[in-house]
Formats: sequence, C-alpha cells, structure tokens
Amino acid sequence: MNTGLDNTEREDCLEYLDKLRDSGVVLMYGAMPYLMEEFDISKKDARSILSEWMQTCHTRNGKDG
Repeated sequence: MNTGLDNTEREDCLEYLDKLRDSGVVLMYGAMPYLMEEFDISKKDARSILSEWMQTCHTRNGKDG
C-alpha cells in the first residue's frame, strides 16, 4: 500500500486494528476515525491501511480461508 507511513508504522496500525476488532468497540468499517486519531494520520492513509487490513487480516492471523 502506498501511504506516508514507514513499514514499522504500518505494522503498528495493522496490529492496532487487530486489537480494535477483538475489543468489539466498533464495526471495522467505522475504524478509520480511530486510526486517524490514534496515529495522527490523514484520512487517505487511514483508508489505505484499513483496506490493507481488510484484505489481509485472515492470512496475517493464520486464518487463511
């Protein structure tokens, strides 16, 4: 994904989204504002990270298929 974040920051965001999902606080389609606030990132970057998370969450967490 093309964002203004380096790989470490991107991974931190993906891990944060995993924890946010597990908390049940928000439906993941509404996670962008949480990312924007937690990491002080733009809406564009938050959208990109959330999209990447949605596309890869099962394979990253060992739940392929």
